[in-house]
This record gives sequence, structure tokens and C-alpha cells, in this order.
Amino acid sequence: MKRAFRFLLLVLLSTLPLHAQRTVELTILHYNDFHAQNVPTTMNIRTDDGSRERVAVGGAAAMKAWVDRERASAPNALLLHAGDDFQGTPISSITKGASQFELLELMQPDAMTLGNHEFDYGADNLRRLLPTVSFPVVSANLWDKSTGAPFVPRYRLLRRDGMTIGIIGLAPPDLAQLSLRENVRDLDVLDPAMAVRQTKRELEEKFGARFIVVLSHMGYDQDSLLAETVDDIDVIVGGHSHTVTWQPRRVNGTVIVQAGSKGRWLGRLALSVDADAGRVLRAHGTMLP
Repeated sequence: MKRAFRFLLLVLLSTLPLHAQRTVELTILHYNDFHAQNVPTTMNIRTDDGSRERVAVGGAAAMKAWVDRERASAPNALLLHAGDDFQGTPISSITKGASQFELLELMQPDAMTLGNHEFDYGADNLRRLLPTVSFPVVSANLWDKSTGAPFVPRYRLLRRDGMTIGIIGLAPPDLAQLSLRENVRDLDVLDPAMAVRQTKRELEEKFGARFIVVLSHMGYDQDSLLAETVDDIDVIVGGHSHTVTWQPRRVNGTVIVQAGSKGRWLGRLALSVDADAGRVLRAHGTMLP
């Protein structure tokens, strides 16, 4: 009986995993296409009783208050901005975007990517503004022909609860058609899928990144196509199409989110992640009005 018991115990022990799965709870706060809506605008919203009420929504102060509150309540939070903070109200045009970078410096996103409207006042203007902010602005598919180097850094590396996260930026592939050609004459826009594959490989092999987030200003349809084309992207935080993803959408295993426009919503994506495999176990998204 003792021999049988020992044999059974060995069998049971051999079926147990060598180590327990380490789960990290990660919160991604995100917004996009703010379009210089620095003061609240008014919108008709439907109330609980079905009637419609005109209320003030958005504004930089309200956005920062929400961000600060959410960051304080979530220990592993990161704030991502998916581009197009410029253009939309006179202050942005008068200051050529300087007003927006000044406010973003107060907001301190963990990473921002460039939308087409960041180039509305020309690439040279953007070159002058970029050194005025301390937060990282990233884009893996913008090549500066005048310097023979990426226009901005391609990615940012972050550590949350011992997990290495790679954030890859993407500009719209049709940037030359979305902006005056003169504004982007020195820039080449590389193929997004190629740029992501190359950057992702570098992040994984050189830095051991296990969790990959693409911060995209390409629009929801293009984000979905990218997820179908490139395997093992964990999350795409999008902009450009002003899409509101009331719940995260999954394409080829990739979680895709986007938070409308003009500060109407702050997106909150709560993730449970297998830290060793870099795999999303659970995803729950909320649009905070």
C-alpha cells in the first residue's frame, strides 16, 4: 500500500506545473484625437429616463482630473495618447501646436504617437516643439530623409510589476495625402506591418519585452488589418477614425481599443496578463465620460 501511495504521489507531482503562472494586472488609460478641445464643449446626451440633455463635456482640466484619479487607483497604470492633439480650435492654430504640448507636458502621457494633424504646421515646426516636452513621442514608420534616421524614437520600453512592455508608435500610412505635401516633404512613411515586425523583434530579442502595445494613428480598419497581418501584438490603442470601442475588440488575438474624439471619453482598459508569456488572459474596457 505504501509503495502504491508513493507511486500515486509521484504521478500527481509530475503533472503539476514547474512554476505557478504569474499574473500582472495592467491598466491602460487612453485617449486620441483631442483636437485642441482645451475647454469643455457642449453635447446632447441621453439621460437615464430617455430624455436628452445638453451638458458640458471634455476639456483639458477635466481630462487631467480623470487621469490623475485613475492613475492613483491603479498601481500598474499607463497613459497612452494616440495622436491628433493639434488642430480643431483657434488656440492650436495661433500657437502652431505649442499650446497643446504645454498641456500635454502637464498630462505626462507614458507615450504619444503622432497623428496627421501634428504636421499641419509643418515638420520643421514639430521639430522645434518636440524638445519642449519630457514625455516620449514615438513612431516606428516615420523616416526623416533629411537626417537619415527615424523622425522620432520608434518605441518606448516600460516596466510594470517586473514585466517589460514595448510600446510601438505608428503614423497613418497615407500621411502625404492627409497633410500638405510641403509639410511632410522630408518624410517617408514606411509600411506599418514591416515597421512593427522589425521593431517588435528588436524589443523581444534585445530587451526581453514580453508584452507589445502598438500605439496607432491609422484608424480602426487599418488597426484590424494590422492585427490580422502581424501575429502576437497584444494590444492596439488606436486613433484617427474617432471610433468608440464600448468594449475591447479582438482580432487575431489582439485587443483593439479607441476612445472617440475631443475628450468626450477617457478609455480605461483593464488587463490580466500572463507576465511570463506576455499573453492577455482577460480584458475589460470602459469609456469614462
